[in-house]
This record gives sequence, C-alpha cells and structure tokens, in this order.
Amino acid sequence: MGKGWRKLVSQMTFGLVTPGPSAKQEEHEKLIRSITAPLLDVYVVAFVSAKGGVGKTTMTVAAGSAIARERGDRVIAVDVDTDLGNLSSRFEQKGGPDANIEALSSLRDASSYPNVATFTVQNKDRLEMLGAQNNPRSSYTLNTQDFEATMQILRKHYNVILLDCGTAITSPLFSTIANHVDSLVVVASQAPTASTAPGQPSSGCRRTGSHGCCHAR
Repeated sequence: MGKGWRKLVSQMTFGLVTPGPSAKQEEHEKLIRSITAPLLDVYVVAFVSAKGGVGKTTMTVAAGSAIARERGDRVIAVDVDTDLGNLSSRFEQKGGPDANIEALSSLRDASSYPNVATFTVQNKDRLEMLGAQNNPRSSYTLNTQDFEATMQILRKHYNVILLDCGTAITSPLFSTIANHVDSLVVVASQAPTASTAPGQPSSGCRRTGSHGCCHAR
C-alpha cells in the first residue's frame, strides 16, 4: 500500500487508486532482498581500516544488527583487534570474565550452540558478539592459532560472521583473517587522502583473495 501520502490516497479512494512505491521505498526493498538472500555457506565479512576512529566498529555493529534483524539466521560480530578492542562497549548486555575470544578458543566441548553462547552476548536485534580479551591486566594477545580455533567453532553454529579487525593490517594475524573472509569492507574517513595513503587496505584487497571488497565512508 505504501506509506505517507501514498497510503492516504489509497485509503481515501478505498483502494481504487494505489500509487506505486517511491524510489526510496524501492531502494529499501532491494536492500532487504539482498540481506535476506539465501546463503549457500557460512558468510564471513571483515571490517578493516588502517587507522582508528573512523567508525569501523560502529559500521560492524550497524551492519550486523541489520542482518540479524532481517534474517532468521544466527549472526555474530567478533572483536579480533589485538589492541584492547572495544566492540563489547557497543552492547548493553555484559558477559562474564570468560566472555571473550581467549576463553572460547580453548573450549573443549564446542559441539552444542548453548555451550558456545555462554561466551557471547546479544543485542536487541539478535546480533551476538564475541569480545576481545581487553582486560588491561591480561598479557594475552590474540594469535593465529586461537583465531583459527575460534573460527572453526563459530562456523559450526553461525551463518554470518562479522570480524571487527584492528589496524595492524600487515600483521601475520591479518593475513590469516584474510584467508577466511568472503567480503572485505574498508572503512575510511571523510578526508580526501584517506583512501590514497600508502599502506591503506585498498591496495591489500587484491592480496586477500576475498570475493568482494568495498569502501565505506
């Protein structure tokens, strides 16, 4: 029926006149169809940036929330920042001391979803989150072995996995992360030089072998 004046016209004419959807509505419906399209396998998206403070974590949560809200699948955002990542600060629900990637990677019995879910929290849109080990008193640093173990667990229980990466895009860990992703989202600032600076992820998209690479500002 449409919204706004389109809905009003339809009601006033008892359905005899039904204006078509606006361009904005058509674009929204197209986006929803894209989000809810069937998946043939677990889909992994990495959100990256060569500098902090450009909205990478915000973008991760926003995209993850939209996907989780529109799909009936299990969707999880994972903080893989090795430098005290703050993804957990975007969730009202707080996990216990073991609700982080360090603890999950060493889980012995990961065969059931309830066991895995004890390490995550969830927001109102059903997006789950696995936080980083961001206890400043901990000497733990996420490594490639623990990341591989975590991904092996998550792939068994989730349909969409979003990775909130750190800024160390030339590290061995990022190379391992890149091997797992289907799409790479490069988040840049509004500065004119943001996408052309040496070492930016845009030049690394070709090296990851990921299926898709897009820039978000």
